[in-house]
Amino acid sequence: MRWNSDLVDNVSNELFWDLKVDIDAIAVSAEAGTVTLRGAVGSLREVRDATRVTQCVIGVWRVDNQLTVREMGGEGRGDVPQAS
Repeated sequence: MRWNSDLVDNVSNELFWDLKVDIDAIAVSAEAGTVTLRGAVGSLREVRDATRVTQCVIGVWRVDNQLTVREMGGEGRGDVPQAS
């Protein structure tokens, strides 16, 4: 359906212009107003930002955010305090 394709294009375009989101790490699909985000991003903040940006696109009724935060190796992620 063309409407789903337009929705994917519009969401992808908005994510591209948000500098806090790595669009190369996110796959976008749409079905009847529900947009699904899949992939592995660098931080929990990026997961939230991708959801926020997607919700602002006209025609999005629901966001199914399946994004995960990728592990950054033995040192852990930079946005999570390490236990001492």
